[in-house]
Amino acid sequence: MDCLRRRKVVEFVAMDEDYDAPGGTADPEVQLQTKQRLRALEAALGRLPHDQREIVLLRDIEDMSYSEIGAVLGINEGTVKSRLARAREALINDRRWTNA
Repeated sequence: MDCLRRRKVVEFVAMDEDYDAPGGTADPEVQLQTKQRLRALEAALGRLPHDQREIVLLRDIEDMSYSEIGAVLGINEGTVKSRLARAREALINDRRWTNA
């Protein structure tokens, strides 16, 4: 577990400029709005403290359980839950991406 933690299992990587946002619509306006929201969300994630961003990515992107995240990061499950709650609250309150 210490080895995984030192290697920083999750690294925040910016999206490519030519990233094609997911969606089943061919409407260019909807696609543009989706891309803009994703970029704004990416920026909001970048404004989170590292420990919160790491947990959001492990939970919501890597779909890891609280106990798995705790084991990888060497913290207890309660800490994982509280950091995740604070990170999600910060993202909700970050109006720069929710209104994009």
